[in-house]
Amino acid sequence: MDKIRQIIVDRAKERHRSLRNLSIAIEKHPGYLHQFVNYGSPSDLPEKVRRSLAKELDVPERLLTAGAVDIAEIAALPRLPVMGHALAGSDTIMINEGPIEYVERPHFLANVPDAFAVFSWGTSMEPRFRPGLLLYINPHRPPRQGDDVLVEKNNGEALIKEFIKETGDHLILKQLNPAKTLKIALDQVRGAYKIVGIVIG
Repeated sequence: MDKIRQIIVDRAKERHRSLRNLSIAIEKHPGYLHQFVNYGSPSDLPEKVRRSLAKELDVPERLLTAGAVDIAEIAALPRLPVMGHALAGSDTIMINEGPIEYVERPHFLANVPDAFAVFSWGTSMEPRFRPGLLLYINPHRPPRQGDDVLVEKNNGEALIKEFIKETGDHLILKQLNPAKTLKIALDQVRGAYKIVGIVIG
């Protein structure tokens, strides 16, 4: 399997998307990406398909362009820092004290030098996230309703929740376990960063 097809397969798995689901999302017949990945038809993705698929997979379009990706170059990039440690007795992570370790940088964060990862902690977002999962963060991707986010407060504390919306002075977030809606004042928030990938151990 060539590198572009491998990227599609890996990224779809990370985002819990099937090739059939992605094919429909990019307005192709349900078997389009299965044929592309497994049978090489078409040989290359047309520009319109690349653009739509890159958006669905949340990767730069160039990663889906034949001849545009040098995997050795990606592998040579600095490893991805894993930030934070859990506060005892809570679902809160402290991410302002530097990396606790480094992991391999995934291809879709190759051009995001300040991307980072965190380990999920606590049970407040179960069953979606169990403790110990590695979550990839792109601090430049603005969250949309329904996206999972890492919310960093000014004091370095961070929470993993589902983004609902931003009002004039609050972030509105959803927690799963127990189910409830949270409001955090914007003047307490440094940023709400989109979770763009997950490693299931």
